Amino acid sequence: MIARPTEEVYRQAEPTKIVRLRTANVPVRVTCGGREPLYIVFDEGFYNFERDAENRFDDWYVSFSEKALFGSHDTDNFASDDIMALEHPILGSIREVCTDVCLNGLFYNSWAHIGTVKAKKGLLLGPQYEFYLSKDKSKPDLRYSDAAPFTVDPSDRPTPFLIKNIPRVCDIAIALHVDDKDYRIYRNFKYTDYAILQRAVQPLSPPFHNTNIVCMKALDKLENPLRPRSGAYRLHELRQIFQTAYTAFCGVVRSWEDDGSGGKGGAAGGGGGDGGVQLHTGDWGCGEYLNSRVVVAFLQVAAAKAAGVHQLVYHSERGVEDLQEALMLMDEVWPVGTAEVRVDELLLALYRRGYQWAEDVRVEGVRAAAVA
Repeated sequence: MIARPTEEVYRQAEPTKIVRLRTANVPVRVTCGGREPLYIVFDEGFYNFERDAENRFDDWYVSFSEKALFGSHDTDNFASDDIMALEHPILGSIREVCTDVCLNGLFYNSWAHIGTVKAKKGLLLGPQYEFYLSKDKSKPDLRYSDAAPFTVDPSDRPTPFLIKNIPRVCDIAIALHVDDKDYRIYRNFKYTDYAILQRAVQPLSPPFHNTNIVCMKALDKLENPLRPRSGAYRLHELRQIFQTAYTAFCGVVRSWEDDGSGGKGGAAGGGGGDGGVQLHTGDWGCGEYLNSRVVVAFLQVAAAKAAGVHQLVYHSERGVEDLQEALMLMDEVWPVGTAEVRVDELLLALYRRGYQWAEDVRVEGVRAAAVA
């Protein structure tokens, strides 16, 4: 095990808080969240999880999740969410805890509480975990739907997860230059020499900085392998992408508000200061899921503005051109200074541009197999 958490990881000031959000209804009109205009920063690279030096913001990082929450955390797949799970080993444990809760249920005569819910007697769930219900209920009962480790529900509606205060115990370089050779570890974990892995992984020393993560699943072009999505995006697909991002980002802003404008921050805490929410995202679903980078950038920016995010840090190793194109379209439809806009206007403006799903050699292979 490259990153081995010790007892020091669990002796943290803030417990890890877990929320499975319910799907938000897309409103007819959206506003800028009643805040200042969204400030956007571009970062040509992957997440580095560096904290704001002045601790002004509550930082959140989007995990480009699959349907199963960190379902590949114990495999050699090593995509973006698997890298995040290796740097934050507790994430794999959280998935197993959610599975245990769903399979075994909860009793209400125990010593511990999970958020507003009492924990099952004998359940291996210490006080470092807290489940919070995504909305008020008449009875404080934790049901399957509140803890099931899936980022969509059985009807394929988005149910993103918020996971707050996760210790980051190591730093992983996904690309290295060693002895005049370039090594790319991303998606090549099982083919990479162990000596290179040792150089790529740098253990961190306590006190660990905590990370806040929002897990949401993008649309997948090949979700139905026999009928892959193709051509231009359909209007209902654009709405589904917007609804997923809007649900997740609204949950992040509510979490910041509920924590008293950012929490305590610092090395042990996962919150930020009074500056608001700083959300880190990027080319969500533009790799294996074959989404258009312009479409994803436009809809995430629109969702962030509508949810009331204060600052958006957009990470992409492909350059800033796609984000710039998305922002130019955003200036036409929802310019700075316009407080309110109809969601249909946003989606129709994008739809009329006719952006296409990305092509990939796997699509032709799937079609050939279907014909055969």
